[in-house]
Amino acid sequence: MDKADQLTADLHADDMKLEKLDPPIDLDHDHVLGPPDAELTLVEYGSYACPHCHAVHEVIEGLRSRFGERMRYVFRHLPVADNENALHAAALAEYAGETTGRFWEVHEALMERGPTFSKGDFERIAREFNLPGGATSEAVLETAHERVRQDAESARRSGARVTPTFFINGRRYAGTWDESSLADAMLAPLIENRRRDDDPAHRREIRMHEQRQRRQQAQRDPLLAYQPFPLGTHVAFECEQDQELRHQRGLTEAQHHDRQVAEDRDAREVREEIRNA
Repeated sequence: MDKADQLTADLHADDMKLEKLDPPIDLDHDHVLGPPDAELTLVEYGSYACPHCHAVHEVIEGLRSRFGERMRYVFRHLPVADNENALHAAALAEYAGETTGRFWEVHEALMERGPTFSKGDFERIAREFNLPGGATSEAVLETAHERVRQDAESARRSGARVTPTFFINGRRYAGTWDESSLADAMLAPLIENRRRDDDPAHRREIRMHEQRQRRQQAQRDPLLAYQPFPLGTHVAFECEQDQELRHQRGLTEAQHHDRQVAEDRDAREVREEIRNA
């Protein structure tokens, strides 16, 4: 590989690195709204002094309403450059989190009050949420500023240069900020996983794995060969009734297995719809 090719490869590798969230979500450090184990994660690098962040705030609320417990939302600070109020607002939210645990309440207040702030706005918000002052406040405020600096540094490492910048399940999102586009991007990995699960080759791989598990269990205890796997999987050794049903349908063992998987999946979806109704 010549120097030009090596440089191109290095630049591509750097671009790939900048597409990933760095560092990943840390439940003990990050501000997270939603279940810790949610299957959808939306991270925003934003600023309270950014008009675009305020405009997209309602979009995020719409996404959280749409996905409910399936989604968690994380906010990281990337204060608008050369804007003193942007830095003060971010530090105020962190100060609230450090002193009272009310980060999200102050976050909402700042989103409602901004993106431009008048003299006395921050003091009024501090009084509204009973944020403490006193001798220790300076030390805590410095901790808050350090937290904002850490978020800004993580934005740099992650390739976030503008606000807002979004990451979906750890990958940088480059599309538009409307609710429909963001929702489609969030669902795309789940749809791809569903397609993979529906792929016949993937199902055969799963079936072969189940067969190996069943044979190993049967070697330890022959009775286990006739005990069912959890819903959605099927034993490798057919019982007599299962064999009879397969012959009535005129199906091969693989075709019969695929049909059972599909029927179980449909049944689960119906039950899920009933629970969510």
